[in-house]
Amino acid sequence: MIVFAVYNIKGGVGKTAAAVNLAWLSAREGARTLLWDLDPQGASSFTFRIKPGVEGGGQGLMKHKDSVLQSIKGTDYDRLDVLPADFSYRNLDIDLDHSAKRVRGLEKVLAPLEDEYDHVFIDCAPGISLVSENVFAAADVLLVPTIPTVLSLRTLGRLLKHLKQAKRRPARVLPFFCMVDRRKALHRKVCAWALEHSKGFLDTTIPYASLVEQMGVRRKPVTAFAPSSAAARAFAGLWAEVHAGLSDAGEVAAPSRRTVRQLLRDLQPPEEGVLHAPETPKPSKARKRRPAASAPPEPAPETEPEEQATPPAAPPADAPTADEAPTAPPAPVPAAAAPEDAPNGHAPEADDDGAEPVDMDIDGLELEPEDGREAERVAAARAGRPVVFEVEPVEEPVTDDRAPAARGQPADDPPEPPREVEFKLRLSGEADLTALADHLDGLHDALAAKAALQVNHFFDTSDWALRGHGCTLRLREEEGRFVVTAKGPGERAADGALTVRPEEEVQVDASRARQILSGRLSPLEALRARHGGEDTTLSARVAATVGDRALAHVGTFRNERRRTPPLVLDGPDGPLELSLEIDRTEFPLGRVDHELEVEVPAQLAPAAEAALRSLFGRASLPWRSAPSKAARFFGTLARETA
Repeated sequence: MIVFAVYNIKGGVGKTAAAVNLAWLSAREGARTLLWDLDPQGASSFTFRIKPGVEGGGQGLMKHKDSVLQSIKGTDYDRLDVLPADFSYRNLDIDLDHSAKRVRGLEKVLAPLEDEYDHVFIDCAPGISLVSENVFAAADVLLVPTIPTVLSLRTLGRLLKHLKQAKRRPARVLPFFCMVDRRKALHRKVCAWALEHSKGFLDTTIPYASLVEQMGVRRKPVTAFAPSSAAARAFAGLWAEVHAGLSDAGEVAAPSRRTVRQLLRDLQPPEEGVLHAPETPKPSKARKRRPAASAPPEPAPETEPEEQATPPAAPPADAPTADEAPTAPPAPVPAAAAPEDAPNGHAPEADDDGAEPVDMDIDGLELEPEDGREAERVAAARAGRPVVFEVEPVEEPVTDDRAPAARGQPADDPPEPPREVEFKLRLSGEADLTALADHLDGLHDALAAKAALQVNHFFDTSDWALRGHGCTLRLREEEGRFVVTAKGPGERAADGALTVRPEEEVQVDASRARQILSGRLSPLEALRARHGGEDTTLSARVAATVGDRALAHVGTFRNERRRTPPLVLDGPDGPLELSLEIDRTEFPLGRVDHELEVEVPAQLAPAAEAALRSLFGRASLPWRSAPSKAARFFGTLARETA
């Protein structure tokens, strides 16, 4: 019998949701499973329609061996039982303190169940007490749901320090992030940092989703009533990751408290850092010398003026667009780490908790241009005027130039980028959005929220080679973040609404973004840095298309985007959660377009299309595909310069 305890000192972090869904998944896989609702609030018992109360209360469980067997209740699901909550559990600390084995009382309660169940899940109450010490002693695996915020991380660090000093502790302590809202910069930053720097956190994260809250209304696990939803798939991935780790022998190391403190330090800006601020080293005595005199600074060496290259002409109106060159997109691969020159793999991001947002404009960054020419290029890029790249040599990563076989490695093909599988649907304007919101719960709130401003800078050669081969290369600014994106030729469905194309992104810091816009660094080099200077199949294709020609900044357009949290649509097989992106795009010549975009996993594309078609039908809106923004941008750019 393996005992899993879902525990955190903090409350409201998703312990019950995790315990209920993991227990259901365990039973579905054929394991005899018991869920012990150890929280006096009784949320797990309520979810499974079990009336709280045990024989003799908490004290009876401690004193009588048969009490636990008499108190277990069955559920509506095969192989899944519940040991209900009892309000007397609030006094369980007192009962344990008066028992002969103060920290082994819960272990004693579970002893008669050794041959009855394969897995036992304990839904623990928040807090740190004698009951918690008993949980640590009884559990084989301690699952610690953690919200990716500063206060939750501080609490996790305190728990890890306590467990390190405890005499009896679980063999495995597995923290994982839950209630993750990818719209929040802090949540994205914490999850990415943990994935890159610490092996102690589980890779799977549980999203913040309205369907999880509906568990209390439906009184079922979300994995049971909405198995295809994002939350259900996340819980299934979490259980698969936890279950796969059970075969590892010995104790599994949790992230150290030092790791958590390092994460907190990296989250805090130096000028504002008061929480876990790094200590300033004391100067060495040997260096305490008074200079004899202040020498005047040496004059900077003069540089020769650079030659001004000719900006590219506008693309021909009849040139093929990125959507007209069909080719089979490569298979997805796991995302690689961000380039090392970006702090923690991330550029500075806007604070979601009411702080002043970072200036979207490049010249609003706290960086001084290196020379007058760079300032001119940046200003031209912001104004949408072409800027030709005169790329200076950049420091390449240190690599071994020998062939893979000579390095003792197999000659693998370049890694392939993931695919973007996305619906693009045209809307006539705000009236269409209102019609959709009238038939989709939660959309009105998303429309009332402030839109995020995106500034998109596109790059190509003087003869529009990338556009002619169905590729795009751009730098996107959004709320203080800078992302370089490359896209390859795509495939469209028969009706044109679903697009599948290879896509690769890398986030860069503000300094690199300035270098890219001023023409001192090619965006292609930023993509290569993601893989240690090596090409993927997509970046290799872009590089081959560019050849020896110079890349140039060819234009800019702005886009206002509203991202919704997962909304519940009526799918063909039940409720289906989809996150929508609602765009208002301003192109040259005063053109303004509205559209709805929905990115989905490839396996969910048929169900998502059925759900979206049903929504558009109820709203009496036509089902119309929208060309890519790049195609529309280049089309208007051609007309502007004709």
